[in-house]
Amino acid sequence: MYLSGLQALVRLPLDQSRRDRKAGLRTGTFISGYPGSPLGGYDLALQHASPLLQQHDIVHVPAGNEELAATAISGTQMLDAYPHSRVDGVVALWYGKGPGVDRSGDALKHGNFAGTSRHGAVVVLSGEDHEAKSSTMPYQDDYAFLSAGIPVLYPASTGEFLALGLHAIAMSRCSGCWVALKLVGALADGGETVEVGPDRPSIVIPEVMVDGRPFRKSTDFTFFPGLNIETERQLFYERHQAVLAYARANRLDRVEVRSARDRVGIITAGKSYADTLQALGDFGLAAAALGRAGVRLLRVGLIYPLDAEIIREFARDLEEVVVVEEKRGFLEAQVKEALCGLPRGVRVVGKFDERGVPLFPIQSGMDSDVVAERLGPRLLAYAPEHPGIMKRLAELGAIRSRRYEALPGRTPNYCSGCPHNISTRLLEGELAWGSPGCHSFASIIEQPERHIVSMTQLGGEGLPWIGLAPFTDRRHIVQNVGDGSLFHSSYLNIRFCVAAGANITFKILYNGYVANTGAQELVGGKPIPELTRLLETEGVKRIAVVTKDPKEYRTADLASVARVYPVEEQDRVLKELAETEGVTVYIYDGVCANERRRRQKRGLLPVPNTFVVINEEVCENCGHCGALTNCMSLQKVDTELSS
Repeated sequence: MYLSGLQALVRLPLDQSRRDRKAGLRTGTFISGYPGSPLGGYDLALQHASPLLQQHDIVHVPAGNEELAATAISGTQMLDAYPHSRVDGVVALWYGKGPGVDRSGDALKHGNFAGTSRHGAVVVLSGEDHEAKSSTMPYQDDYAFLSAGIPVLYPASTGEFLALGLHAIAMSRCSGCWVALKLVGALADGGETVEVGPDRPSIVIPEVMVDGRPFRKSTDFTFFPGLNIETERQLFYERHQAVLAYARANRLDRVEVRSARDRVGIITAGKSYADTLQALGDFGLAAAALGRAGVRLLRVGLIYPLDAEIIREFARDLEEVVVVEEKRGFLEAQVKEALCGLPRGVRVVGKFDERGVPLFPIQSGMDSDVVAERLGPRLLAYAPEHPGIMKRLAELGAIRSRRYEALPGRTPNYCSGCPHNISTRLLEGELAWGSPGCHSFASIIEQPERHIVSMTQLGGEGLPWIGLAPFTDRRHIVQNVGDGSLFHSSYLNIRFCVAAGANITFKILYNGYVANTGAQELVGGKPIPELTRLLETEGVKRIAVVTKDPKEYRTADLASVARVYPVEEQDRVLKELAETEGVTVYIYDGVCANERRRRQKRGLLPVPNTFVVINEEVCENCGHCGALTNCMSLQKVDTELSS
């Protein structure tokens, strides 16, 4: 059947539940996390499949942030110590993207340290944005998992989301480790036809011996100083040994091509494996041709901890090993460690060649053409003048040298009708900061009245001002923050700014949804009247609620320091907030335009019956309407009065 990346991840707990039932196990499943690209729609896909999930005792609880989700998931593995007549164990799935992995670092480390229950398992679905397409910086989560001692499996295709996902569950249940599944954007956003079945993939549970005795996993959630040293020993010397034994028994790392004449070997994993196969195919080097060219190929499924035995066996009699991977040399460093000290040395190149010249790029991601351009010249040293390699390199060189006609560009902007068009406006002379979210477009919007000069990470809104304010001549700053960010983690920032005595206005852009990840409803969100009362208890000096429809607040129970204003009074309100000593809050009440239109089409909101009409017969083409509204649907036309 055809499955997208997210559909495969929805099917994963269902297939595991069916496997467990067939094996006579009564298991439940608990799924929690926070949406973010490339897994931005995973929670919505789970919600759409809710009736089917309920039939298989699968519970999905969206979390307010990723750390909350990871800590909640650790509770599922405490089951053995509590009465559980209905289930034998719980399989838990955490989902999030790079920033969420970082935010959850301590929770993930504690959870993995504590272990998994007898019939339980935990899989971390780690969405990685290598190209920073929807993140404030590029992310590579491998090192975070290494720090926590969490094993990492890396699928090479959308179909392997399902196969390696099932292996990850079995590995976690076998070893007691939480296991991460590295899910990159190109695969999560893609799809393919996948063969599915009750016994696909075939899973082998190995008998693991440690110091001559059978390995038995255990859990310990006490984390008591001193006693936790034994847990550390068990994690890295026993549980990781079980992880490697599982990987060997199920051939997660495989030598795909080899011959006795091989001189150079390629080690790669995940998406880079797929890119490498495509590049080799473009060279005319299919499996048989690789053998004739003296090229050996190792595909790694378990990228941490790396199996040193298979690396040493693979590299035997080779002159050179080329490690192909995106981002920093995570796999390469482990390969070098495994091969260090061998009687017969082998050259290893990856991020840099033997002269220290950059080879495979660290920045951004790679595709098969990038791999071909870097790998081809290395292979020519062992297969001189190979016609397929030379032909493909010449084609790529010609493509790179093409000159394209320059086309007019347009700076990205907010959607038509987006409330940020109004809420992010500034007074002359004001400076604003931003944060991740739809409103981050303000960093490249050129209009000074909507432009932001810097951004923070999600959850850092306003805090840099506490460090900067004592040393700058500037008295006041504006910080934009979406309501999704506010209820995710930024609410505490307002409390900190109050405690620090900062002069700052937080602009809360309240649209009711986590708009940039799929319009999810806010977990733990509060309606505006209640929010104003909470902010008053934190010590906020003044709160302004700005809205197009002040009548909606006639009977609202607002804080004593809060007032409601129409949009027309926005400039006066901003001036008064800036002049107020201490922390002030501006709340713009405006629904996400896309979500508003969706709900209107579904009959959930009334269709508007008041419109603005610009009469072309009297229009002077001055552009004032566009300057006021920032609406991208306004298109200039030539008229009799102006062109």
